[in-house]
Amino acid sequence: MRSGLVTFLFLLIAFILQTTFFAHMFTLLAHGTGISDFAFQNFNFPFIAVIYLSLNRGRSSALIWAVIVGMLANAFGLAWGETTSFGVISIALIGSFLKGRVMLSTATSVMILVALFTVLEALFHLVLGKMVHGNEVLYWGQFGLVFRHVVLQTMVAPIVFYVLKGLDHWTGTMNERRAFPLTNF
Repeated sequence: MRSGLVTFLFLLIAFILQTTFFAHMFTLLAHGTGISDFAFQNFNFPFIAVIYLSLNRGRSSALIWAVIVGMLANAFGLAWGETTSFGVISIALIGSFLKGRVMLSTATSVMILVALFTVLEALFHLVLGKMVHGNEVLYWGQFGLVFRHVVLQTMVAPIVFYVLKGLDHWTGTMNERRAFPLTNF
């Protein structure tokens, strides 16, 4: 119970930071540098948390957390909410199948895994966005946006994994549900 409450509070705080502080920070960065593309970027802490949870919890728990993240994304008014939900749930399902088969012993290995999952989620997002919303998405035109998104997520992924690992340790979840070693991390 305590673990679920702590995880939910982490996700809620992550969404609040994503939609307020970091959104404002990237807008200021775009205006300050004159590079307007920064205004459309953001850290996606909840998505990285779903990757962590899918590798450290049971499959049903990971899917429940992915649904909660999808609902919170819709509640916070993030773009293309239903496609975000599908992408996050798909990533949670894939991550839960990898549980116990992936060893993340360094920050670099975490960054590589998050980069792969971020590219997959971006593809889900673009393809589903085209199907659901009828957007004529030019995939090659989106490459720069996806690349920047992947770089941003991989930069903060080790930090998010470290914080969630600490929260798991604090709530006692680490000893119960450890699926793969996060040694030396």
